[in-house]
Amino acid sequence: MKARKTGAPGKAAKPGKGSKKAAKKGKSQRKEQHKLDQILRVLFRLSKRMAVQLINSLFGEQFASHEVKAVYYGNPTFVDEDYNLMVADVFMHMDTIRGTYHYHVELQTMNDRSMVIRMFRYGFEKAVELALNGVVDWHAASRCRTA
Repeated sequence: MKARKTGAPGKAAKPGKGSKKAAKKGKSQRKEQHKLDQILRVLFRLSKRMAVQLINSLFGEQFASHEVKAVYYGNPTFVDEDYNLMVADVFMHMDTIRGTYHYHVELQTMNDRSMVIRMFRYGFEKAVELALNGVVDWHAASRCRTA
C-alpha cells in the first residue's frame, strides 16, 4: 500500500512542498517576532520616566520618577552550552533612593509554551553573570523581579 499526500485526484504531491512552505512561514514569523521584540525594547529605553511607568505597571511598584536616580540596561545576550545564541528581551536595574532593584521582562508576542523555561534560563544566566562579576548584592536579592 502506498501513501500519498491528498490533493487533486490523480495528481501526485510534490515531495517536500508542504515542508518548504511551513519553513518559509516559520522564518517569516520569527522575523516579525524579532522586529516586534526590538520595538518593545526601544519602548523601555525611551526615557527614565517611561521605564519607571512600565515597571510600576508590570510589577505593581510605586516608584515616583524623582525617587529613581538612574535606570541601567543589562546585556540580554547569552550563549548556551551548544553555542546557540539566546537573547532575552529586557534586563534592567534601577538605582533608587530605596536601593537598587533588578528586573527581567519578557514580552510574549506568540503563544509559546516554552516561555517559562526560557525566562528561568535567562534569569539563571543573568544571575551567574552578575555573581561572577561581583555585581549582585545578595542581601538585596529579594528586590529582583521577573515579569
